[in-house]
Amino acid sequence: MTSLLQAKTINKSFGEGKGRKQVLKNISVSIQDQDFIAIMGPSGSGKSTLLFTISGMDTIDSGQVLFQNQDLAQLSERNLAQIRRQEMGFVFQQAGFIPQIPLIDNIVLASYNDYPSNKKALYQKAKALMVKVGIDGLEERLVSQVSGGQLQRATICRAILHQPKLLFADEPTGALNSQNSQDILTLFTNLNADGMTIVLVTHDPMVAAKAKRILFMKDGQIESDLQFTQDDSNQKHQVVLSKMADLGI
Repeated sequence: MTSLLQAKTINKSFGEGKGRKQVLKNISVSIQDQDFIAIMGPSGSGKSTLLFTISGMDTIDSGQVLFQNQDLAQLSERNLAQIRRQEMGFVFQQAGFIPQIPLIDNIVLASYNDYPSNKKALYQKAKALMVKVGIDGLEERLVSQVSGGQLQRATICRAILHQPKLLFADEPTGALNSQNSQDILTLFTNLNADGMTIVLVTHDPMVAAKAKRILFMKDGQIESDLQFTQDDSNQKHQVVLSKMADLGI
């Protein structure tokens, strides 16, 4: 595998003066092409901050984040936004959809300007993805007319519309019931099997057990980096539970 993203000794703090708190402390991590990584750790350990900084959604105080050998800090806002929009995808716990417009319009909205003369192709891609994730037939439904699981599937459609190389997710199953969580995890597993690199933050050991690699964070640092050579979810689940107990999660 080739290195897709590298974080080199990155530091991140919030606040000023005596209230300043260092959230990330000299973190270095390499994400390989086709990795499926789960990030876990106690509340306040820096999980989401790490996700936001390595994706270019937030700045760092020092260090370097390289995506396909491009230093994100050296890019213009326009070029950085283009990379995030076209080569990265983002899935969050809350969809952030506009409630007054249909589901399919919410899916294509962020990509609308990328298809100046061929809106039909854009909508065809969105419909094909809705079929793939199992929400075909809901194109004209409003946000209030679909379930939480269906809404999260639509969020995934929006995130992968450009077939990104790297998909980031922050607690993607946090607001879902057990069955919907399993369905979303199956989607992530299938996307990874098709070649997409996935990095997600989770507090759920069942979610983490689907990953190929698990980063455990504590006090702003990566406490351990576990890589699994066999896809044994039960074994990984037990390892995750043991590690969570050690860290007091």
